[in-house]
Amino acid sequence: CIKLGKKMKIHSVDQGAEHMLILSSDGKPFEYNYSIEHERLQCYSFFQEKTIIQITCGDYHSLALSKGGELFAWGQNLDGQLGLGRILDSTPTPQLVERLSGVPLAQISAGKAHSMALSMSGNVYSWGRNDFGQLGLGHTDNEDCPSLIEALDNQKVEFLACGGSHTALLTKDGLLFTFGAGKHGQLGHNSTQNELKPCLVAELLGKRVTQIACGRRHTLAYVSDLGKVFSFGSGEEGQLGNGGTQNQLIPLPMKLSSNEELKFESHTSENELIIVAGGNQSILLWMKKENSYVNLKRKIPTLNEGTVKRWIADVGTKQWQNTKREIREIFSSPACLTGSFVRERIAADTMFTHLDLTKARNTFKELTQKDWITNMITTCLRDHLLGALPCRSPHQEALSVFLLLPQCPVMHDPRNSESLVVPFAQAVCKMSDQ
Repeated sequence: CIKLGKKMKIHSVDQGAEHMLILSSDGKPFEYNYSIEHERLQCYSFFQEKTIIQITCGDYHSLALSKGGELFAWGQNLDGQLGLGRILDSTPTPQLVERLSGVPLAQISAGKAHSMALSMSGNVYSWGRNDFGQLGLGHTDNEDCPSLIEALDNQKVEFLACGGSHTALLTKDGLLFTFGAGKHGQLGHNSTQNELKPCLVAELLGKRVTQIACGRRHTLAYVSDLGKVFSFGSGEEGQLGNGGTQNQLIPLPMKLSSNEELKFESHTSENELIIVAGGNQSILLWMKKENSYVNLKRKIPTLNEGTVKRWIADVGTKQWQNTKREIREIFSSPACLTGSFVRERIAADTMFTHLDLTKARNTFKELTQKDWITNMITTCLRDHLLGALPCRSPHQEALSVFLLLPQCPVMHDPRNSESLVVPFAQAVCKMSDQ
């Protein structure tokens, strides 16, 4: 039995080959290492001043996403799975993945020795071991820094899952793409070939997939409209739920005793089905919708219409301190600010930015009608955000913040020329060195 301490609750857990990561409800990660005699929980002092919202484990590496949108990595780096370049083979101390600084991340996932990150605009970044094409980049060379999967330009990915050496992506339209190792049929393409780029699982075309999960060598897909869970890949331990131990090359429904009941319950009850896969196991869970896996994936804080109206109305109320904290969180982080104005992505999108600049301009104008909010925004930009601008990022998504800041009225106030405009101009000049 693992206990975090009095008054601490477990929010989420993930497991590697020899270690387990536990995230407490207040955003602190703990590590439990099986390979050490007299195992005990290790609390990372590195994260004492940060709140972690997501964790994930590879076999021998770990990733953690902070509330401020920063991605940290530690553990083994022999295949580049930490995304830190070639500076070290391993590190016990969490390191910032600088190549993704400023990118508004929505989800992280790790396979055996590869890592993936999904942005709020639907872009997917991959790095680490790539011997089977599990990075989806069209080749089999390892990558020691996050690379954008360009083959997905016209698809908005909403969820990703890493198997041991394969990857699955779920789009907003319910399409399932897989790539990487296919020896056991885990890609679902009626083949045992590896795929180097994301490939549509054709057998599920026309069925809107709503959830996916990957084990080491098998994959699950849930179609809620049908009330069916489809499985494919290795069945050596019975993990496909089909009553046998044979591998399966295409998605077929699990042999559940209550498929029609699943369909009925998913639309009428307060509970919903959650699918989980790990190693050689598959698990189906009924959970209350507010506690579902999707809701457990905490997001970085962003602005929306409701937030803006609440901020304006909260002055002098009991919620005012909380409102000021939210303003500091969002306007101190390039990732949180950028994530606030990601626009809806459409197929064959030719726009050079995924930001809604008109929405940003109107939102900033509305907020700065209040002097106290204007002062807070000015302070946050001056003391935090400008110093954190991702000047040398290779990713367009991270650099979008440079288009966003000029939309804010405080950047046009002559009183802020020295404290805001000059540092911003200096940051822009640093970009030209690339």
